[in-house]
Amino acid sequence: MEEVKEAKYYAVMFDCTPDVSHLEQMSQVLRYVRVVGNVPEFTERFIDFFTVSDKTGVALSDEILKKIEQEGLDIKNCRGQSYDNGTNMAGKYQGVQACISESNPLAKFVPCAAHTLNLVGVNADTVVHDVAGYFGTVNCLYTYFNTSTNRWEVLLKYSPLALKKSDARWSSRREVVTVVHKHLDKIVEALNHLELDAVLIPETKSGSVSLLKSIHTFEFVAFTCFWQKTFKK
Repeated sequence: MEEVKEAKYYAVMFDCTPDVSHLEQMSQVLRYVRVVGNVPEFTERFIDFFTVSDKTGVALSDEILKKIEQEGLDIKNCRGQSYDNGTNMAGKYQGVQACISESNPLAKFVPCAAHTLNLVGVNADTVVHDVAGYFGTVNCLYTYFNTSTNRWEVLLKYSPLALKKSDARWSSRREVVTVVHKHLDKIVEALNHLELDAVLIPETKSGSVSLLKSIHTFEFVAFTCFWQKTFKK
């Protein structure tokens, strides 16, 4: 904290996540500029975890202000604040950023870029039919293989990386697109194997044929390449 006090001006980043005991933990990170050998350096330090119970914007801002005061920092010297885009954090009127801005209008709010990008990708499902169709096909692939131990074994025989379910989380979608992008040819081989297996029931074969038709399209391959490049950035 001595470095922060010496720098005087600082920015805050706070985020909440539940721990293994299901208690809500808020992480605290400070950013400031320090001078090293007459050269200014941007410095980012993790400071602490502390438990919170009330997740409303007003309650969380009170906890943040109390924490800053306990550490001997002046909120008036805060020049930036960054949180996710949740209403309780980024809300215009009752969010944490609004409450902190009341105490110090110079603490400019910058929403988390990663969370903003995550919202763009997730909400694309609701406005772009083709995107919803793409991730729907990816989930159908997962469901087809995951609901049968035999089909799952066939998939693992061809692909060293197993498919995962794609949910709304950015990290989840990145992981599943990476597998599809890297092993699409192996997934096709696994589906072909199941289609040609004489001992399988017709429903299993028709499922593999339907999925092969879905992924043997320009749109599916193009979306796989597009999302892979997007997630890398």
